[in-house]
Order: sequence, then structure tokens, then C-alpha cells
Amino acid sequence: MLYTLDDIFADIVYVTADGIAYIQDSLQRKRQTMFIAYLSHLPRLLKQPDIVIQDATSPDDTLIYYKALHLHQQSYLLATIIKVQHQLKFLYNFHPQQSGKVKGYRDLPKPTIIYLNPRHKARDFGL
Repeated sequence: MLYTLDDIFADIVYVTADGIAYIQDSLQRKRQTMFIAYLSHLPRLLKQPDIVIQDATSPDDTLIYYKALHLHQQSYLLATIIKVQHQLKFLYNFHPQQSGKVKGYRDLPKPTIIYLNPRHKARDFGL
């Protein structure tokens, strides 16, 4: 384990060196290296997300925390993927959501919203 963070639910999220290395490698392969710097914002992204959903493709063990980011006159939706194993949360991945909408926004049934920032509406994220 590298370090721990608290999330919006006051749960501990474990961040490992392997997890950070995987994220950095993934962002480099996708030519999205400008987002590597935003890993330093993980404490805020987990404590103050705009929306948190259960991943529609694996709702039993995956949560996705989204935060809108405005950078260079463009808007991005940063996705922080958290895996839950034996009731422990681990950082799994981190990337911009290419569609600008939450994952599974077109799927039926729609993903379950775990948290929605009061300043937003579900439709802001395609739900």
C-alpha cells in the first residue's frame, strides 16, 4: 500500500503503487498524459465528486466517482474507478470519460446513482 484517502462516504480508499503505475501507463498509452497531473487531486475527487454510480457492468464490486473538469476551454468528466473487495475500497483506474456522460448512460437499466452533488441533476450526466 502506498497511502490511503477518505471518500465522500467517510470510507478509506487504498491507493497502491501498482494502481498508480497502471493508471500512468494506461494514460500514456492513450496519449492522455495531461491527466496524470490530476492524480494529485485524488483526495478532492473522492471527497467532492459530482456523481458516484455503481458500474452497470459490475455493480457488485465497482464504483465510479465522477468530477467535471474545465481545462483549456474544454470540459472533461474525470472518472475515478474504485474496486470493492471484502468491503475494502481500492483505487483501480482513473481517466477522462470520453463520452462526457457517465458510463452506461445508454444502457438499460441505467446505472444506480449512489451519490449526486446537490448542485447537479442526473440529466447533467446523461441519466
